[in-house]
Amino acid sequence: GVAAQRPTLEQFEEAVRLQPTAAGAYSNLGAALRSAGRPEAALEAISTALELNPQYARGYNNLGNALQSLGGTERLEEAVRAHST
Repeated sequence: GVAAQRPTLEQFEEAVRLQPTAAGAYSNLGAALRSAGRPEAALEAISTALELNPQYARGYNNLGNALQSLGGTERLEEAVRAHST
C-alpha cells in the first residue's frame, strides 16, 4: 500500500492564509512548527488559535506540548492562568 504523506509546514501555513479565523488551522500550524524545532513560533500560532476559540481543547494540548519544548513549567502555568479566565 501507499503510505499517506503528512502535510508539510508550507501546507499548514497555506491553510492559515486561506482560513485566517480558523482556530484549528493555527493550532495545526503550531504543532507542525513545534515538530520542525521552532517552539517559539509554535507558541505564537497556538496562542492565536486560543484567542480565536478559547474553548478549543486540542489547542491547549498543543500549547502544553510547545511550552514543554521550551522547557519551562513556569510558562505553562502562566499560559494556563491566562487562558482560564
